[in-house]
Amino acid sequence: MKIVQFIQVSLLSILIVSFGCTKITEVERNSLTGSIQGKAQAVKAGTVRIYEDIRVSIDGTDFVTQTDENGKYLFENVPAGVYDLTYSYEGCADFKRCGVQLVGGGDYPISIDWVYVPEISNTVVTDLTVAIEFQRVRFRATINPGTDDNTSRGMFVCIYDDESVAYNKMLDWYFQNAISKPNEVDLRWLENTTLAGYIPEFDPDKTYYAVAYGLTDNNYSVYFDTHLGSEVVTGINPTPSNVVSFKVPAIVKK
Repeated sequence: MKIVQFIQVSLLSILIVSFGCTKITEVERNSLTGSIQGKAQAVKAGTVRIYEDIRVSIDGTDFVTQTDENGKYLFENVPAGVYDLTYSYEGCADFKRCGVQLVGGGDYPISIDWVYVPEISNTVVTDLTVAIEFQRVRFRATINPGTDDNTSRGMFVCIYDDESVAYNKMLDWYFQNAISKPNEVDLRWLENTTLAGYIPEFDPDKTYYAVAYGLTDNNYSVYFDTHLGSEVVTGINPTPSNVVSFKVPAIVKK
């Protein structure tokens, strides 16, 4: 009987200790904090780089800071969690880092790679056209203003398989600067390459859609938005061109 009682008491002790440990672990996990650091720069006029006073915030929280003269920023005592960071500067397009995971409890902050916050382009694209030339898709458009002011201007072409051209349904994108004429952009998309072979998702029997946005000095940045499930291009002019439709050239077998 004594042996049985000892075993019963021991088991009860184990259950109490285990239960207590679980409680402590949950409390500790909920109170874990950590630090997030990184670097950012704003880019204006194509080449002017600004490192100081870029606003950095953690979405859904009160954490807000600004970069120093070297573009550095630091958040301390941030509760463990998954966060989106937003980077802002006057005259520039917001940039985001989505899904930053902070475990907390460590001695070192997690570091985020350089972030580029581009100036919003003042170039507007109009009169977008598309033509099929053998195994090439050729886009032409007018850009406003032209490049007579020695500013490099061009267009950013976004491709969709849905005529709604909803941003989160974008399949791919390409850009091209004005070269031959000061106010005309001529993009031979994937020249000398069979599109249907290069991008298997493209079906020669399906209709695709394209819309263009203005681009200045190749100044743009791209991030992946986990909420939209797609890439977001920042720095392009938000005014879209007209929408054009086309079919990808079929593969020509030799």
